[in-house]
Amino acid sequence: MPYNKPNLKITYDNDGPTLKFMAWLEIDGELQTSGYTDSGNKITLRVYDEDGYEIIYKYMSSPNSRGFFHIEQNSPALVSKTGYYVVFGILHNGILYTNVGAFYYID
Repeated sequence: MPYNKPNLKITYDNDGPTLKFMAWLEIDGELQTSGYTDSGNKITLRVYDEDGYEIIYKYMSSPNSRGFFHIEQNSPALVSKTGYYVVFGILHNGILYTNVGAFYYID
């Protein structure tokens, strides 16, 4: 069965502190490494707290040559023992593929 799936991996490095996002797009089970030819940036991420307030600015980036997007936020304003969710979209060949991710921050 064919499918289109934007994926997101979220990690946090206490040493930074740095919140890291890695995203990629799969179409019919294949990682998309090309097709990002439209002008402008190709991914947007918005991070919200559990009450729905946007806490981190909107990020935009283009993928590396292997099709992975890497975005980092140094010293993010995160509250301990709080859930966050991420709404993100990847623009590929003029089509916007969207998905959501979530993480729970423990200090």
